[in-house]
Amino acid sequence: MLRILIFLISISVFSQTQFTGKIIDIKSKQPLLGASIYIPNTSIGTSTDIDGKFVLVVPTRNIEIVVSYVGYNTINVKLDLTEINEFSKTIMMREKSNQLDEVIVTKQKIDEEWRRQFKLFKYHFIGNSTVAEKVEILNKEDIFFTEVKDSTSYSLQAQSNKPLIIINKKLGYKLTYDLIEFSVFRSNDNPQKSVYYGYSFFEDIIEKEKLNYKKTIINRQKAYNGSLNHFIKSVYQNKIIENGFVVNEFILKENPEYPSKERLTYLKNEAKKTGNYDSLRNLPNKFQKIIGREYSKQNFVIGLDEKQYLSFKNSIQIKYNEECDKNYKTKFDFQLSYISLTEKVEIFENGNFYNPLHMIIYDYMSWKKMGDALPYDYEP
Repeated sequence: MLRILIFLISISVFSQTQFTGKIIDIKSKQPLLGASIYIPNTSIGTSTDIDGKFVLVVPTRNIEIVVSYVGYNTINVKLDLTEINEFSKTIMMREKSNQLDEVIVTKQKIDEEWRRQFKLFKYHFIGNSTVAEKVEILNKEDIFFTEVKDSTSYSLQAQSNKPLIIINKKLGYKLTYDLIEFSVFRSNDNPQKSVYYGYSFFEDIIEKEKLNYKKTIINRQKAYNGSLNHFIKSVYQNKIIENGFVVNEFILKENPEYPSKERLTYLKNEAKKTGNYDSLRNLPNKFQKIIGREYSKQNFVIGLDEKQYLSFKNSIQIKYNEECDKNYKTKFDFQLSYISLTEKVEIFENGNFYNPLHMIIYDYMSWKKMGDALPYDYEP
């Protein structure tokens, strides 16, 4: 069973280790040519030669390495390279069962239904920003969908038997994305939610595609400004205000004027009988929004040494003093996002965090998807 990928890395240019090794088939012990090995969500990676060998220069510290090869189970290897200048390892990979391929052959059909599902997938995975709308998935036909809907709920899941190849010319990257999970869900009682995660590797394509260097660098800076990665880095470095962020306590409180579940059911039934939906249209907000005091780092981060954790009650509101993407519908001339936690979340100096399943992100930061993603080793 594949595990959720957690990016436990922190990039340093001052101390590096030469990681060498060989990638082979676990049964035949034959070398695998062209297997990818990389630090997830970065541009640090390589592929194996005809003998299955590789050489990769990585930071000298605890890192996570992802190994991917078409037709084989993607694996990750955690390595402690602290105070190690050279390291070698043989990695054995196991072929996937053919169940997924069989499902694709029998179920996938590129028709109007698939195109509709892909459109929804792309919106929630790539996004709808001015950068994301130009992004291409070169092998989109490798994606297949499972859709379930009835009168009360809807869900869409996506899978692929091959890594997705994503071209983002505005940001100057080719992404190889090994999709582990994607789902969209909504019901009568819950608003629409989307979740996706996987392994990603970034390749700079400015020279290869002969892109305008100056424009691409400007686009990267714009994508970075106000992003979750930018915010986490700013928090870790204690440069929240300096980098343009304002953090406030945020409380959602149940509105006592909002009708009970039983009353709501009665109003819905009456509206259906009479055809008059005014009572439903004029419902008060379910929750009252309360903006609390402005937070400094010590109000929502604990452990201010090498290990730092986001830890707070209720939620936090994050304001970034720059205009939103023109495709984002808002009445504000600044970026506004919200974060709530189910448990404390460790943050790292490169803008990464662990465990992502314990963090829920709302509004602008969550609106930005993979189409605006930058590698964690990106330096503005």
